[in-house]
Amino acid sequence: KKRKAIRDTWATLLDEMNMTHVFVFGMSDNPVENSIVQNEAEVYNDVIQAGFPERYSNLNSKTRAALKWVLESCQNVKFIFKTDDDMFLNPVFIHKLTNSGEFRDDSTIYGNCMSSGYPHRSVFSKWYAPFRFYPHPYYGPFCLGSAYIMSLKTAQMLYHGCQSTNLFHVEDVYISGMCAANAGLRVKTYHATHLPERTLFSTCANQSAFIGSLLSDVPSFYIAWEQLKRNKK
Repeated sequence: KKRKAIRDTWATLLDEMNMTHVFVFGMSDNPVENSIVQNEAEVYNDVIQAGFPERYSNLNSKTRAALKWVLESCQNVKFIFKTDDDMFLNPVFIHKLTNSGEFRDDSTIYGNCMSSGYPHRSVFSKWYAPFRFYPHPYYGPFCLGSAYIMSLKTAQMLYHGCQSTNLFHVEDVYISGMCAANAGLRVKTYHATHLPERTLFSTCANQSAFIGSLLSDVPSFYIAWEQLKRNKK
């Protein structure tokens, strides 16, 4: 339902701006589910499925697979935007920013970034990181995995950085923190990368200065879409 909401809403704006989207999957233990994913891929031509188990702890592998696919299949793109399926994006503003020269620093990942963070030591935490996996008291700088953007060259450097970085299950810390640091990259907050959860939009797409907002329920995508497309042209 979330993928349908994306295809029905903000993704419909991508073609006219020479942009595209793909959804990245791992593999299910259930062959019927894998068959459903492959059927969806044939219908929509926007699905990538890689050979790791599909589960939350493998988000790091999913992002690595996405980077690899981009570098092998999209060698002429200028920018890569990584996001989650509960994010509502404004492609009009993203297009405006990339054409105006934003995000061109090949040593930087732009997003909703933090200068540091601390490992969650509680076994009940979604992001539990035991000392044996991460013995340090703080993480280094990283961007939240919900939305970040980079140039193609940055993506190449980031992927190569991942090849020499041991896997760590907290995806945003691993990819934009540990792998980025090993690649000599830095992270930088871009003020409009992420609005507070469930923020909707009071202006049309051409006037809205936002990149994305977390909308965790499907109906909110359609509400936001009606707001965003007003006077789009």
